[in-house]
Amino acid sequence: MQTTATLPKTSPSVSGILLNQSWTEDYLDIIFNFFFRKLFPFEGLLLLDEAGQLIQSNPKARELCRIFQPGFKSHPSEQLSHCAEVTLPSQLTRHYESLLASQLKLPEQPFRLSEEIFLDTGVRIKLNVERVFLGRHCSPYLLVRLEDMTQTAQQQACWDAHRYRLTQREHEVWTLHLQGLSYQKMSDRLFISRDTVSKHMKSVYSKRRNVL
Repeated sequence: MQTTATLPKTSPSVSGILLNQSWTEDYLDIIFNFFFRKLFPFEGLLLLDEAGQLIQSNPKARELCRIFQPGFKSHPSEQLSHCAEVTLPSQLTRHYESLLASQLKLPEQPFRLSEEIFLDTGVRIKLNVERVFLGRHCSPYLLVRLEDMTQTAQQQACWDAHRYRLTQREHEVWTLHLQGLSYQKMSDRLFISRDTVSKHMKSVYSKRRNVL
Protein backbone atom coordinates (compact mmCIF):
# COMPACT_ATOMS: atom_id res chain seq x y z
CA MET A 1 0.00 0.00 0.00
CA GLN A 2 1.44 3.37 -1.01
CA THR A 3 1.90 5.94 1.74
CA THR A 4 1.01 9.55 0.99
CA ALA A 5 3.67 12.22 1.29
CA THR A 6 1.92 13.82 4.25
CA LEU A 7 2.42 10.78 6.47
CA PRO A 8 5.61 10.44 8.54
CA LYS A 9 8.09 7.71 7.70
CA THR A 10 7.77 6.23 11.18
CA SER A 11 4.51 5.81 13.10
CA PRO A 12 4.32 8.36 15.94
CA SER A 13 2.17 7.85 19.01
CA VAL A 14 -1.40 9.12 18.90
CA SER A 15 -0.97 11.06 22.14
CA GLY A 16 2.23 12.61 20.79
CA ILE A 17 0.44 13.92 17.71
CA LEU A 18 -2.33 15.43 19.83
CA LEU A 19 0.08 16.92 22.36
CA ASN A 20 2.21 18.78 19.84
CA GLN A 21 -0.58 20.50 17.94
CA SER A 22 -2.97 23.38 18.57
CA TRP A 23 -6.37 22.11 19.62
CA THR A 24 -9.31 23.17 17.44
CA GLU A 25 -12.53 21.37 16.56
CA ASP A 26 -11.73 21.43 12.84
CA TYR A 27 -8.22 20.15 13.48
CA LEU A 28 -9.47 17.19 15.51
CA ASP A 29 -12.07 16.35 12.89
CA ILE A 30 -9.43 16.21 10.17
CA ILE A 31 -6.95 14.31 12.33
CA PHE A 32 -9.39 11.64 13.51
CA ASN A 33 -11.38 11.12 10.31
CA PHE A 34 -8.60 11.33 7.74
CA PHE A 35 -5.06 11.28 9.14
CA PHE A 36 -5.58 8.62 11.83
CA ARG A 37 -7.70 6.60 9.41
CA LYS A 38 -4.64 6.19 7.16
CA LEU A 39 -2.04 5.90 9.89
CA PHE A 40 -3.89 3.43 12.15
CA PRO A 41 -6.25 1.45 9.86
CA PHE A 42 -7.01 -1.29 12.42
CA GLU A 43 -7.38 0.97 15.47
CA GLY A 44 -10.45 2.78 16.68
CA LEU A 45 -9.66 6.07 18.42
CA LEU A 46 -11.99 7.94 20.74
CA LEU A 47 -11.35 11.21 22.56
CA LEU A 48 -13.39 11.88 25.72
CA ASP A 49 -13.48 14.85 28.05
CA GLU A 50 -13.25 14.63 31.83
CA ALA A 51 -17.01 14.08 32.09
CA GLY A 52 -16.85 11.10 29.74
CA GLN A 53 -18.47 12.94 26.84
CA LEU A 54 -17.30 11.98 23.37
CA ILE A 55 -15.31 14.75 21.69
CA GLN A 56 -14.10 12.98 18.55
CA SER A 57 -13.80 9.52 17.01
CA ASN A 58 -12.42 7.93 13.87
CA PRO A 59 -14.37 5.62 11.49
CA LYS A 60 -12.86 2.42 12.92
CA ALA A 61 -13.89 3.41 16.45
CA ARG A 62 -17.49 3.93 15.35
CA GLU A 63 -17.46 0.54 13.65
CA LEU A 64 -16.00 -1.24 16.69
CA CYS A 65 -18.33 0.48 19.16
CA ARG A 66 -21.27 -0.80 17.16
CA ILE A 67 -20.17 -4.44 17.25
CA PHE A 68 -20.12 -4.25 21.06
CA GLN A 69 -23.88 -3.77 20.98
CA PRO A 70 -26.06 -6.88 21.62
CA GLY A 71 -27.58 -8.35 18.48
CA PHE A 72 -25.30 -6.39 16.16
CA LYS A 73 -25.44 -7.45 12.52
CA SER A 74 -23.18 -5.88 9.94
CA HIS A 75 -23.75 -5.39 6.24
CA PRO A 76 -20.72 -5.49 3.91
CA SER A 77 -21.73 -2.29 2.11
CA GLU A 78 -22.67 -0.36 5.25
CA GLN A 79 -20.39 2.53 6.15
CA LEU A 80 -20.78 5.05 8.95
CA SER A 81 -20.37 8.76 8.37
CA HIS A 82 -18.20 10.75 10.74
CA CYS A 83 -21.41 12.36 12.06
CA ALA A 84 -22.94 9.02 13.05
CA GLU A 85 -23.98 8.68 16.69
CA VAL A 86 -21.63 6.58 18.80
CA THR A 87 -22.84 4.60 21.81
CA LEU A 88 -19.95 3.94 24.15
CA PRO A 89 -19.79 0.27 25.23
CA SER A 90 -20.03 -0.58 28.93
CA GLN A 91 -16.50 -2.04 28.90
CA LEU A 92 -15.21 1.38 27.90
CA THR A 93 -17.16 3.32 30.52
CA ARG A 94 -15.88 1.00 33.26
CA HIS A 95 -12.31 1.83 32.22
CA TYR A 96 -13.17 5.52 32.22
CA GLU A 97 -14.46 5.35 35.78
CA SER A 98 -11.33 3.49 36.94
CA LEU A 99 -9.05 6.03 35.31
CA LEU A 100 -11.00 8.96 36.71
CA ALA A 101 -10.72 7.54 40.24
CA SER A 102 -6.96 7.13 39.78
CA GLN A 103 -6.65 10.65 38.40
CA LEU A 104 -8.31 12.15 41.46
CA LYS A 105 -5.76 10.45 43.73
CA LEU A 106 -2.64 11.21 41.66
CA PRO A 107 -3.53 13.95 39.16
CA GLU A 108 0.04 14.53 37.99
CA GLN A 109 0.87 10.90 37.23
CA PRO A 110 0.35 9.36 33.77
CA PHE A 111 -2.09 6.47 33.62
CA ARG A 112 -2.79 3.80 31.05
CA LEU A 113 -5.25 0.95 31.47
CA SER A 114 -5.46 -2.04 29.15
CA GLU A 115 -7.83 -4.96 28.66
CA GLU A 116 -8.49 -7.59 26.00
CA ILE A 117 -12.10 -8.45 25.25
CA PHE A 118 -13.46 -11.47 23.39
CA LEU A 119 -16.89 -10.81 21.88
CA ASP A 120 -19.51 -13.48 21.25
CA THR A 121 -18.99 -12.93 17.52
CA GLY A 122 -15.41 -14.23 17.86
CA VAL A 123 -13.86 -10.78 17.49
CA ARG A 124 -11.00 -9.93 19.85
CA ILE A 125 -10.64 -6.29 20.86
CA LYS A 126 -7.71 -4.74 22.69
CA LEU A 127 -8.90 -1.78 24.76
CA ASN A 128 -6.48 0.91 26.00
CA VAL A 129 -7.34 4.07 27.90
CA GLU A 130 -4.84 6.81 28.73
CA ARG A 131 -4.93 10.39 29.91
CA VAL A 132 -3.66 12.99 27.44
CA PHE A 133 -3.32 16.76 27.23
CA LEU A 134 -4.17 18.64 24.05
CA GLY A 135 -1.59 21.27 23.24
CA ARG A 136 -1.65 24.02 25.85
CA HIS A 137 -4.98 23.04 27.39
CA CYS A 138 -4.67 22.36 31.11
CA SER A 139 -7.65 20.01 31.41
CA PRO A 140 -6.82 16.39 30.62
CA TYR A 141 -8.72 14.26 28.15
CA LEU A 142 -9.02 10.51 27.77
CA LEU A 143 -7.74 8.81 24.65
CA VAL A 144 -9.37 5.43 24.06
CA ARG A 145 -7.82 3.01 21.59
CA LEU A 146 -9.76 0.02 20.29
CA GLU A 147 -7.63 -2.36 18.25
CA ASP A 148 -9.27 -5.07 16.18
CA MET A 149 -6.85 -7.86 17.08
CA THR A 150 -8.80 -10.36 14.99
CA GLN A 151 -8.32 -8.34 11.81
CA THR A 152 -4.70 -7.59 12.68
CA ALA A 153 -4.03 -11.29 13.26
CA GLN A 154 -5.65 -12.24 9.96
CA GLN A 155 -3.46 -9.78 8.07
CA GLN A 156 -0.32 -11.02 9.83
CA ALA A 157 -1.27 -14.66 9.26
CA CYS A 158 -1.74 -14.07 5.53
CA TRP A 159 1.71 -12.53 5.31
CA ASP A 160 3.25 -15.36 7.35
CA ALA A 161 1.51 -18.01 5.24
CA HIS A 162 3.11 -16.57 2.12
CA ARG A 163 6.52 -15.98 3.70
CA TYR A 164 6.84 -19.37 5.38
CA ARG A 165 4.87 -21.33 2.77
CA LEU A 166 2.31 -22.65 5.21
CA THR A 167 -0.31 -25.19 4.24
CA GLN A 168 -3.97 -24.19 4.38
CA ARG A 169 -4.48 -25.92 7.72
CA GLU A 170 -1.29 -24.43 9.16
CA HIS A 171 -2.53 -21.03 8.03
CA GLU A 172 -5.84 -21.57 9.84
CA VAL A 173 -4.15 -22.75 13.04
CA TRP A 174 -1.62 -19.90 12.95
CA THR A 175 -4.38 -17.33 12.46
CA LEU A 176 -6.19 -18.52 15.57
CA HIS A 177 -2.91 -18.61 17.50
CA LEU A 178 -2.22 -14.98 16.61
CA GLN A 179 -5.72 -14.13 17.81
CA GLY A 180 -4.77 -15.46 21.23
CA LEU A 181 -6.77 -18.68 21.27
CA SER A 182 -5.60 -21.61 23.37
CA TYR A 183 -4.86 -25.00 21.82
CA GLN A 184 -8.18 -26.29 23.16
CA LYS A 185 -10.14 -23.40 21.64
CA MET A 186 -8.32 -23.86 18.34
CA SER A 187 -9.21 -27.54 18.49
CA ASP A 188 -12.88 -26.75 19.09
CA ARG A 189 -12.99 -24.07 16.39
CA LEU A 190 -11.39 -26.23 13.69
CA PHE A 191 -12.92 -29.56 14.79
CA ILE A 192 -9.52 -31.21 15.14
CA SER A 193 -7.74 -32.76 18.12
CA ARG A 194 -5.34 -30.88 20.39
CA ASP A 195 -2.57 -33.19 19.22
CA THR A 196 -3.25 -32.14 15.63
CA VAL A 197 -3.17 -28.49 16.64
CA SER A 198 0.15 -29.09 18.39
CA LYS A 199 1.54 -30.85 15.32
CA HIS A 200 0.61 -27.94 13.04
CA MET A 201 2.06 -25.39 15.47
CA LYS A 202 5.36 -27.28 15.63
CA SER A 203 5.45 -27.32 11.84
CA VAL A 204 4.85 -23.56 11.68
CA TYR A 205 7.58 -22.86 14.24
CA SER A 206 9.97 -25.09 12.31
CA LYS A 207 9.28 -23.27 9.03
CA ARG A 208 9.74 -19.90 10.74
CA ARG A 209 13.10 -20.95 12.18
CA ASN A 210 14.29 -22.10 8.77
CA VAL A 211 13.50 -18.69 7.29
CA LEU A 212 14.70 -16.59 10.21
